[in-house]
Amino acid sequence: MSSVNNVTSAVHVSGLSFAYSETINVLQDVNLEVKQGERVALIGPNGAGKTTLFLLLCGVLKPSTGEITIFEKSIKNGEFRPDIGMVFQNPDDQLFCPSVIDDVAFGPRSMGLTKSEIDIRINEALSAVQCLGVIKRPPHHLSGGEKRMISIAGVLAMRPSLMIYD
Repeated sequence: MSSVNNVTSAVHVSGLSFAYSETINVLQDVNLEVKQGERVALIGPNGAGKTTLFLLLCGVLKPSTGEITIFEKSIKNGEFRPDIGMVFQNPDDQLFCPSVIDDVAFGPRSMGLTKSEIDIRINEALSAVQCLGVIKRPPHHLSGGEKRMISIAGVLAMRPSLMIYD
């Protein structure tokens, strides 16, 4: 258990490296620690590896070397972790269902929640982003800002302990 002053690590990355091919090292020997309650911004130019790091934190990509733990549980490639939520940079990459309600419900349904719990979470998430008025619309009929809010609502509906905004 990593803790300083009784504050537990939310994210712990040690010796992380990743390459998309054998010739393109995107991340090399990255170390990072984020304590619970901290808000951290990663800033860098396009192609610096920010999105790659986020996908590694979510278990979408598998590191070449190193270790990632989120809330003291190792990340396993491909494992569904609803306690980790990522809002994509482009909402069109995240929204794929025929209606807003289906998109926001996708995560809670994947978690195996009951219909009544899913409905509660949809209402809470859409209320939080002030988008209850677009609940029955198809995502492709939304403005860019509305799409971003619905993407956030879809993640909020899972009630993650860690949110990553790309």
